[in-house]
Amino acid sequence: MEIFLQLLVSVLIPATVFGLVALGFTLVASVCRFLPLAHGGLVLAAGYGFYALTVVERVPLMLAGVLVILGTAVVGGLINLVIYERFRTNRSFNAVVALIVSVAVMMLIENILLLLFGSQTKIIPTLLEGSLVWGGAQITTQE
Repeated sequence: MEIFLQLLVSVLIPATVFGLVALGFTLVASVCRFLPLAHGGLVLAAGYGFYALTVVERVPLMLAGVLVILGTAVVGGLINLVIYERFRTNRSFNAVVALIVSVAVMMLIENILLLLFGSQTKIIPTLLEGSLVWGGAQITTQE
């Protein structure tokens, strides 16, 4: 039973993160009326921004979280204003063009981050130390 509970906890924690990202995709897609794949690039940029602030610049974790949320919102708004709005006002804008533009923006964001941070795995410090044991399942601070 302990192994089942550990597996359940180990699956549910990343599943909630993926669920939040999917919820963001759904929210933005319903507003924009197309699938904004660049949203995934912004999630990636937020993670690297948090890494840069906490590890490189030594900003406290909570302040870094607030700054990253605000920065990502501003960058997402600028992408919408500068790129997507320009295409939406064009009469030839359709779902295929929107998808191509969104993939291009996503690739641009990913490649800029690759140039800035490299391809090595980055580790962000944890807010708490140790782990929590719940019903026989261990939840580490990295989870």
